Amino acid sequence: MKKLPKEKRNQVILVWLVVVAIVVGWAFMVLDYQLKARQHAKESLDKRMDQFSTMTKLIALKDDYQAKAEAATFELDVIESKMTSGDAFSWAVNTLRDFKQGRNVDLPQISQPTVTKTTLLPGFPYDQARLTVAGLAYFHDLGMFIADFENQFPHARINNLDIQPGTTGDERLSFKMDIIFLVKPEQPANRS
Repeated sequence: MKKLPKEKRNQVILVWLVVVAIVVGWAFMVLDYQLKARQHAKESLDKRMDQFSTMTKLIALKDDYQAKAEAATFELDVIESKMTSGDAFSWAVNTLRDFKQGRNVDLPQISQPTVTKTTLLPGFPYDQARLTVAGLAYFHDLGMFIADFENQFPHARINNLDIQPGTTGDERLSFKMDIIFLVKPEQPANRS
């Protein structure tokens, strides 16, 4: 290079500097691309590891969820066993007669229930029946009767309770209330 004229030598150095700058720029582009690709791969791996961890935990909980589902199914079967699926009036009369045993509540009037589709939730699989009951009871006995009834029959509710002073001369109250209860639809007969 010493034998080259100064102008040629400067051109050669300039060419080398441009080549080195291009090589360095290209190296930085390649390294930047590889660093970004590595970062993206690490983030993807972390995301998949989180998914794997979540799936592993869910698989471990499968038996617990299955046991809870079986317990809920059993509880639903117990509640459904207390529901009527046939004659709502007979069920209501028999249930109220058996339930008032040992309680100081008279229920001389039980109306014929009206059974309708439940409008509470769309697609709800039960019908709803409403009947009116009237009778006499002491205040405390009536309160215990209503509380015990709703606790023992979670598919039934007392509505529109109307309490008036009794006409019998004692301290009993005259009451009238609606009982709303769910009715299990009859299952179609199996055809073979």
